[in-house]
Amino acid sequence: MEQEPLGYEKAFWVILSPLEHFISGHDTLEDAQAEARRLNQQARAHGRPPHYLATPRRQSGEAGD
Repeated sequence: MEQEPLGYEKAFWVILSPLEHFISGHDTLEDAQAEARRLNQQARAHGRPPHYLATPRRQSGEAGD
């Protein structure tokens, strides 16, 4: 059985867009937004475009599951 990533069941996710790659899970939107901001700042510091987004967790049965 495949183990789900840590934080997978949290209410809000940080994803790498447009790939929708799961980065981390958070209990609040504010926490997820803060993490996305931090990752985007790191990306910019390394000359990469900011592609991290905070989003509500996908529910089972949504596209991509």
